[in-house]
Amino acid sequence: SYTGTDREPKYGLFAGKEYGVNETLPDYAELAIPLIDFNFQPKEQFQRNPAVSLPNHHAKLVDFLEGFFWTANFVGAQWEGEYAAPTAIPGVGVLSHYHSGISNVNFHQASVLLRKSPSFLNAGKAHLSRGAVTPYHNVTLQATRKIPLGMELFADFGDVWDDETSAENDDAYQDTIRRSDYEKADKIIADLVNFFQEFPDLSRDLQEEIIDFMVEDVLGAAAGKHAKTIRSLIPSSPRRLAQAQAAGGSFLYRYREMIRSSDWLQQNGFCLDTIRAGPSTIPSAGRGAFATRRIAKGETITISPMLHIPDKEILNMYPVGQSSSSTQSIGKQMILNYCFGHPESSLLLFPLGSLATLINHQSGKSSNAYVTWSRRADKLPNQHQYHDYTVEQMADVSKIVLTMKVVATSDIVEGEEIFLDYGPQWEAAWNDYQARWQRDNKGGNSHPFKAQDLRDQYRTKPFEAARTKRPPYPAGVATACFLNVREVPDGKPMFDESLGVDIVEWSSPTTQQDYKGRNLFIVDILDRSAAPDHFFNYTALAKFAEDRIEEIVNVPHEACTFVDLPYQGDISLPGAFRHPIGIIDGHFPQKWRNLKGTGSKH
Repeated sequence: SYTGTDREPKYGLFAGKEYGVNETLPDYAELAIPLIDFNFQPKEQFQRNPAVSLPNHHAKLVDFLEGFFWTANFVGAQWEGEYAAPTAIPGVGVLSHYHSGISNVNFHQASVLLRKSPSFLNAGKAHLSRGAVTPYHNVTLQATRKIPLGMELFADFGDVWDDETSAENDDAYQDTIRRSDYEKADKIIADLVNFFQEFPDLSRDLQEEIIDFMVEDVLGAAAGKHAKTIRSLIPSSPRRLAQAQAAGGSFLYRYREMIRSSDWLQQNGFCLDTIRAGPSTIPSAGRGAFATRRIAKGETITISPMLHIPDKEILNMYPVGQSSSSTQSIGKQMILNYCFGHPESSLLLFPLGSLATLINHQSGKSSNAYVTWSRRADKLPNQHQYHDYTVEQMADVSKIVLTMKVVATSDIVEGEEIFLDYGPQWEAAWNDYQARWQRDNKGGNSHPFKAQDLRDQYRTKPFEAARTKRPPYPAGVATACFLNVREVPDGKPMFDESLGVDIVEWSSPTTQQDYKGRNLFIVDILDRSAAPDHFFNYTALAKFAEDRIEEIVNVPHEACTFVDLPYQGDISLPGAFRHPIGIIDGHFPQKWRNLKGTGSKH
């Protein structure tokens, strides 16, 4: 990554082709794994077995891990927990870095917010995968500006991150100039270039005088204290103005070396075109990873940086709420199923590489790949010196230092699914879970309807309205709407006397790009009316804030959906499968085996 250094390298994502504005990156559709009420757990848990857990590192571990997670509203998971559900999004969610001066991609949130259920799941029917695999998938990136081949991808982390980073940033490889400064400079550059194209007969001296006037006088009056900064971004000659615009704006004109050549990418990068996502050939496995081309035996299929979690106890879940003081675990976070580990160690490794979490299990010779540490000769080498650290020492390492690779054990043809052998402990745990599931479901295979089940059913079915009929929805599911609102037109009712609330009108989302998880609100649907353009329009009651409850009219059918209430979704299913993926015993460092001889191998 451009934001790394030789001493502390970072791995980033680079465009392997040119992308236009609003174009999605469909080959990198990822999973999203919420961690429900992560860190809302009693500190006493870390004192019960101090030989195993790391009580002195708890707060530091949480801060380190949360630095790689996204807020839940990016995928619509904000109601999975009582307080928060920070969400792990590997691949595009981690490897597209932050830069204070530019962002060129953002999550195409509609891809995950409007996703359909996998074909193997039937509404109201039990299935082995319910609770064992994340229901959040199809997380993709979308270009927010033209991206040339070879440019690194920088994600928009949001205004809050921008504000915090600008106040605290001490990274010499980040830009102290704000993103908004570049945007204002680009607007002036575009206006000047357009003006000179409209009047091509102006002398060069007159053109430069116009630039000076715009930059010195007009900008100084309009931009205030930021005028000097913005002024430094605007070229002083008409020719260079055109060059800046052709480069893609003032930021790229300033940092032209940020766009890497094809030769540089070939020499230093690893191409992520070997696998794609798709429904697994194993019905209980959810999604899987498939070869996009022929892969020879011994060839590296993919390489993945690994996020180290030194204490797996941090993934235990506990009751939350003011009346709860229990230190008895009620389960484990689902992310455990996507981590690699060893029965003699408390350390887990979560793969950050693109689509690496989609590779499923087949035992023995039925697998066609294995996972091992990348070597010095690989494009993304592992830092083997950390294999000599103890687990407690690894807890003090607050950067990504480990890298693994998936290697083919046989020739793999295009379209073939990639499989790892997860190891005997994982397979035994899965067989036990499968036997228990079959025993519990032998009298029938019904399953409570969840939000995703209802979303699929109500795409072409009108929502029930409270004023006409009691909604027949399960207790653990709520109706929700994507809401941006505006004042109602003159002459229309502005206040509902019966409810004592103001009336506003729905305004968006109207396009796929408009769907944002932050604009998703739980609502009561009060009424409905036929609407030729939208199937049905609805009147809804929403609580936007503690002191702001409003009635929204003319909400179209496609803006309405369902969400699971806290701890009611499949992701919180009691007794669901939880077990890390095994690493080949001979490949797991001896220094990390801190559970050896303790009797704690869970």
